[in-house]
Amino acid sequence: MKLRLMGIMAAALMVGAAAPAQAEVKETWRLGGFSHPESVDFDLAHGVFYVSSINGGPLDKDGNGFISKVSRDGKMITQHWIDGLNGPKGIVMQGTKMWVSDIDQLVEIDTNKGVVTHKYDAPGSVFLNDTAVDAEGNVYVTDIAKSTIWKLSKGKMELWYNTPDNLHVNGARVIRGNKLLVAGWGRGMHDDGTTDTLGNLFTVDLKTKAYKDLGDGRPVGNIDGLERDYHGGFLVTDFNKGKLIDIKRDGSFKVLLDLKPGSADLDVMENGHQAIVPHMLENEISAYHIDDADLK
Repeated sequence: MKLRLMGIMAAALMVGAAAPAQAEVKETWRLGGFSHPESVDFDLAHGVFYVSSINGGPLDKDGNGFISKVSRDGKMITQHWIDGLNGPKGIVMQGTKMWVSDIDQLVEIDTNKGVVTHKYDAPGSVFLNDTAVDAEGNVYVTDIAKSTIWKLSKGKMELWYNTPDNLHVNGARVIRGNKLLVAGWGRGMHDDGTTDTLGNLFTVDLKTKAYKDLGDGRPVGNIDGLERDYHGGFLVTDFNKGKLIDIKRDGSFKVLLDLKPGSADLDVMENGHQAIVPHMLENEISAYHIDDADLK
C-alpha cells in the first residue's frame, strides 16, 4: 500500500482557517522558511532546534529534503544545514548523534560536524516516520504504512515489531527505560490518510514486546507527534484535525489548542510548558506557552 500524503495535504488545505485559540495557550513565536516541515527536535549539546523539511512528495526519492538549524528563541540560523535527503521526517538525538527517518532508510548525522555519517536501509519498509532512542543507543523507527516498527542495534537494522490489527503507527518515544510508547494513527487507513477508527497511545515492552493500551485505550485522533507534558501525561498532535492534545495516563484527554490540519511531530521545552509544533501545510513552526491550568 502506498500512502499518498500529498493527497492529505491538498485535502487538508480545504478545511479552512483554524478555530480561535484557547486563551490560556499562547503562541510566543512563529518562523517560516521551511518546506513541509515534519519534525522538530532540540539539541541540548548545542542549544538549537533541528527541523526536517520533506520539500516534495513524502515518498519521492528526489534528494530535495533538508534539515534546518533554528535558535531557541525562534530565529533561523541555517536553513539548509543538511541537504541531499529525500523525505526526512522524525528526528531523535542522543549526545552528538542524530537519527532521522527518510522513507526507507534511517540516516545518522554527526551534529558536531554537521555531516551524514551513515544510512541504514530498512528493506521492505514503505513510509518510515517517527524515531525514538533508548538508554543503550538502540533506535526505533515506525513505518506508518506497514504498521511496523524497526530497530537499529549495533549497526544493524531489523524488523522488530508488527502492531496488532494494523494499527498504523506514527509517534514514538521510550518511557520508564523499558517501554516504547507509540502513537497509533488509527485502523483502516485510506490513501488520503483518513482512517476508519481513530488512534490511541499504547506501549510495547522493549524486552518482551508485550502490548498494552495506555489507560482505557479510548480513541483520540490521528496522532502524529508525541512528547511528555509536565504532570505525567503526554502532549500529542492530531495531524488531520490540527489539534494539540494532552493525554493523561488513564487515557482521558483534553484538546488544548485547535490549529490547522498538518500539525506534525512536535517537541517540548520548559518541562512541558512550551510546545514547538511544525505546521506542515503552512511551511512554518510555532512555539506555544502552556499554563498549568491547561494541563490539569
